[in-house]
Amino acid sequence: MKGLFIYYKDISKSKVSGIDKKVKSQINVFNQEKLNFSFSINSSSGGAIEKLLYRFPFFNTFQKWEYKNEYDNIDYLYLRRPAAFTKYTINVLKLIKKRNPSIKIVLEIPTYPYDKELTINKKNIPLLIKDRHNRKKLAGIVDRIATLTGDKELFDIPTLKFENGVDLSSISMKKPTVKNGTVNLIAVAMYAEWHGYDRILESIGQYYSSGGKREVVFHLVGNGSETQKYKTIVKKYNIEKNVIFYGEMSGEELDRVYDKSDIAVDVFGMYRKNNTISYSLKSREYLAKGLPIISGCKIDLFENHNIKYFKEFSNDSSKVPLESIFDFYDDIYSQEKSPLEIITEIREFAEKTCGMNSAMKNVTDYFKEKI
Repeated sequence: MKGLFIYYKDISKSKVSGIDKKVKSQINVFNQEKLNFSFSINSSSGGAIEKLLYRFPFFNTFQKWEYKNEYDNIDYLYLRRPAAFTKYTINVLKLIKKRNPSIKIVLEIPTYPYDKELTINKKNIPLLIKDRHNRKKLAGIVDRIATLTGDKELFDIPTLKFENGVDLSSISMKKPTVKNGTVNLIAVAMYAEWHGYDRILESIGQYYSSGGKREVVFHLVGNGSETQKYKTIVKKYNIEKNVIFYGEMSGEELDRVYDKSDIAVDVFGMYRKNNTISYSLKSREYLAKGLPIISGCKIDLFENHNIKYFKEFSNDSSKVPLESIFDFYDDIYSQEKSPLEIITEIREFAEKTCGMNSAMKNVTDYFKEKI
């Protein structure tokens, strides 16, 4: 018995993102369960013209997926949702099923609905038209859709509930630091509109414009389409000493920023893509580091757990009251527990809830039904 994990780029040589790490960890879990998975790359090809044409609803250049003979001899196939479903996606999956009728095909669609996420950038509207046209054809080809949501079916296909998980063995706990009342926030991301960090930046700026005295520092690690917007807000309020832009970081360099941080910032703009709950990978990484979390919406991990190390704010465009963040900090770090005890307690929660093996159990069980 063997399977293939289809992914859209080679992650063996390049700098890896959080999603790339998740994919590697998922493959490791499949193989720990003796499912004998290997990696198959379905990368994009084509020049600028092909990339432009790809955005038109019924052009299918650029991201071509071609049939490979290795598909004939596998028992299961796992793939993530592409940027948009194309006729190549449908045709190849259809051919795989025709030539290998007993194969089990599982498609991962982490969050749903995703239409608004796709069209936050208006130039992607043609991609959504293409996606909607083709995804209706998945039923009868894809056997299960793996999703983080509670939906029982998507596109008339039964679902498998899974959780976002991380490889805890690869994430070290942050080092404890002496607390002096300064509140150090951290966010690590490839900034998109739904991260909503502009809400935090605006709140910091307005706090100091109104005469606020307590020191807060927002450590922003990463890059993305919102970077210039964030920098413009910082300049507008003259809060350069309160916001540090690091760019992309990893390894020990990133660990040093984590070590000086007190509270992690999850997403504050989920309302911008019509979602009410965060399933973010980053929330798992923050917990694994031992950091309390603030968020502008619910986080799935805390839905069935009453934990004092999470504070939820409103899922809208309103100001984020810094005083509430300060109170959250004080409630945590003014208690009798030492910083190390707090970090350890949060890490232990992560070990109970964020491990990849338990996160993927429903999927691995489904594949193992063949054995």
